[in-house]
Amino acid sequence: MIVVVLGLLTWALMAMSIDLVQRVQEQEAQIDNLTYESVKYKMMYEDLYNTYIYPQEADYEEGNNNE
Repeated sequence: MIVVVLGLLTWALMAMSIDLVQRVQEQEAQIDNLTYESVKYKMMYEDLYNTYIYPQEADYEEGNNNE
């Protein structure tokens, strides 16, 4: 009887640990995706900044303000 109970408890713990491992892997995949997205948007922002904002700031600092 004790062996059966211990066997069931072992099976239940293994099932729970497998579920936890799957959840952790899913969350890691989501984090990786968010990290990729954040890097992508940061690069897009830097490109836009360097294209549109920085040239205007450089002109203003050099005294070439056309306003």
